[in-house]
Amino acid sequence: MIACEPAARAPLAAALRDGLPAISVPEAPTQALSIGTTVGSYRGVLAIRSTNGRSITLTDRQLHRARDALSREGIWQELSGAAGVAGLRELVEQGEGISGPVVCLATSSGFKDADSATGHPEPSFPVVTCWADIRRELARAPGSG
Repeated sequence: MIACEPAARAPLAAALRDGLPAISVPEAPTQALSIGTTVGSYRGVLAIRSTNGRSITLTDRQLHRARDALSREGIWQELSGAAGVAGLRELVEQGEGISGPVVCLATSSGFKDADSATGHPEPSFPVVTCWADIRRELARAPGSG
């Protein structure tokens, strides 16, 4: 298991580095608000250790790059939701061999991140940014009755 945390805080990385069961780190600025915690959990550290895993720290820039790449593929994520993909990209860029299945959890939608729908190339699929648009698109979907 690999935890992907904002570099500005990263309590799991700090606990693993210091050999502690959990730790609190100082608050520092990050745009990844949903995962930008200052307190790591014992269970998180235990999960990483028991799987011989580790924590990867990611800059907001790396998270933005991953979120933008996902949006070009039609996956609308908030910045925090792109952390798994950002971590995988970092491992590949470091030249780490990746074997076995890879699962990147996407924790939320772009609705939590107002700027995730702006400044990106026009997608080839309908982008819905409000509930009325979502209802309309669902009603048009095949099999929607």
